[in-house]
Amino acid sequence: PLEFSFTLDKTEVKQGDKITLTLSAFEKGEQILIQKDYLRIRIGSAQIDEINFYSSGDVFKAEFLAPDLAPGEYELEVTLNYKNYLASQRKTIAYVIQASGKITSLENQGISTEIKFLKDGQERKRFLTDSSGSYSGFIVPGSYDLQINFPQSSLYLFNVSVNSFDDPIK
Repeated sequence: PLEFSFTLDKTEVKQGDKITLTLSAFEKGEQILIQKDYLRIRIGSAQIDEINFYSSGDVFKAEFLAPDLAPGEYELEVTLNYKNYLASQRKTIAYVIQASGKITSLENQGISTEIKFLKDGQERKRFLTDSSGSYSGFIVPGSYDLQINFPQSSLYLFNVSVNSFDDPIK
């Protein structure tokens, strides 16, 4: 008799990032006015206790800070307890690592470069260098195929393990 769902404002986070959930629940087709004490939120094994909850009409939102977890993918589980009925929904959320570096010529001039991180043939992340050759961003740890496009050539690297990132492309 209980239908429950939520959406996330982001699926990639760092420790301390604010995560906002938009919640929706129905009992036998009638919308439920969700309250904060109906909810239990967990990321991996970390229980979320400090939740800011607010509603506007029939829109319900829960905000909390991402707990201190190691980079990688985790299951975000939200459980609704209403009139002794339980409903849970799960989504994957990923903790990212910083990826930055600099690509320069032998004369220390920045090289215009595009770095693509691919998984199963699909682009997951793209970094572009600035005029000094610097690039920076965040990426989910894992194995990727890299496509590095320089002005006059391209370099392909396959099954690259990205678990830490400290200027690995020189």
